[in-house]
Amino acid sequence: MLTVKAIVPTEEHATHSPATAADANHAAAAAEITARIERLPFSSWHVRLVAVVGIAHLLDAFDSLAIALVLPVLIELWHFSPGQVGLVFSIGYLGQIVGAIGLSWLSERFGRLRVLRLALGIMAVLSLATAFAGSYMTFVILRLIQGLGLGGEVPVAATLVNELTPARFRGRVISSLQSIFAAGLFLTSFAAVWLIPQFGWKSMFYLGALPGLLIFVIGGVVPESPRWLALRGRIDEATAATERIETAISKQGTRTLPAVGPLTLHPMRRHGRFADLFRNGYAVRTVCIWVLMFCISACGNALITWLPTIYKTVYHVTLTNTFLLSSVLGIAGLSGAITSVLVIDSIGRRRTFMLSLFGSAVPLIVLGLAGQVPMLAVVSLLTVSNYLLAIGLGSIHTYATEIYPTRMRALGAGAAMAWLRIAQVVSPLVIGALLSHIGVGAVFLFLAVMGLIGGLTVAVAAIETKGRILEEISV
Repeated sequence: MLTVKAIVPTEEHATHSPATAADANHAAAAAEITARIERLPFSSWHVRLVAVVGIAHLLDAFDSLAIALVLPVLIELWHFSPGQVGLVFSIGYLGQIVGAIGLSWLSERFGRLRVLRLALGIMAVLSLATAFAGSYMTFVILRLIQGLGLGGEVPVAATLVNELTPARFRGRVISSLQSIFAAGLFLTSFAAVWLIPQFGWKSMFYLGALPGLLIFVIGGVVPESPRWLALRGRIDEATAATERIETAISKQGTRTLPAVGPLTLHPMRRHGRFADLFRNGYAVRTVCIWVLMFCISACGNALITWLPTIYKTVYHVTLTNTFLLSSVLGIAGLSGAITSVLVIDSIGRRRTFMLSLFGSAVPLIVLGLAGQVPMLAVVSLLTVSNYLLAIGLGSIHTYATEIYPTRMRALGAGAAMAWLRIAQVVSPLVIGALLSHIGVGAVFLFLAVMGLIGGLTVAVAAIETKGRILEEISV
């Protein structure tokens, strides 16, 4: 027999507590959906979930990094200045800012799965269109539009998987998605080594159209979020989606599932607004995750996007070796992302972030203060720094989709990830200016400072979410 535990709303939540019998029944049904999801064991269904959504992440990574690997070719072909290179990076990230907030907002209204398909379609069509860009300005405009899909895919996909996964292994599952993203960066670097010399820069964007195929298969494996459906009052659909998951995990009823635990009733509110990110105790969480996103992105993504150009223009590495060194960085990033899967549910979110941010700052400080150092030392220190940063990058999306309630989970995560993109707009411009006017040492020190600020923010303001169900965290 199910037991019910009610969370008594505080004064600030009182206006959102169930006021009618219908509301009470709705809250009870939503609580039962949550309890049924939380009792499920890890299974091959979760592996398929990670695999299918992970492919979306992998293709997102491919489209995101392709521009960084193509630019060294276009610099020579179209004679880009450092400022134009920075604009290409920044304009794409500007589109991703709009996409992260806009598509996340849409997913609160129309569902996680539907909007995820929309993001994949934008990524595919615009990648193909970019291959036919005949001028710098056309290239820039297409990068801006494609950014809408690239920016929206990650927060919407992470929110969907987060809401489908029990708290016991939620961190590992979401971090696994980021490991696949890191694998995508790694594979993209190797693909560039072979594709660009053999078939030209356009081949990278032809391959980047593959997300379009995923639109037609993802719904066969991944249901709409039962939590979101229940919140919207679509209880029958939420129940059907939950039963679909249970049937798959129980192998058509041949495997006994654990008993459903006690139901915890929470105040129900169907619509979340942007202003709610700063109300009812969420302001500190919001500021913390925004600063964390900005700092970890300013470090990690700057290394990913700028290093091919820095290797070629500052250290005079050949084009082929530039691609190979980018692959080394990709291996470090993948290793760091895998490490995040192993540690996030054991040492917790706070310790994971502090290890990543404080640790990665040390090699960057050494490079910034040491002056001329052998190329082997440069590559080694940057590899260590990127490995440690990747641990944080592999964990950040888990945290961003945990700290908000279902009514604004995607919106909160999307707004946070917009700051990740804002850093990707600002950081390339800052790095371009530092390279032009001071030198590469100033770039490394700038990145180190970002890591230190992020680590201090976590130490002061971040909450621990390890092992807590989403509804408990949001109370």
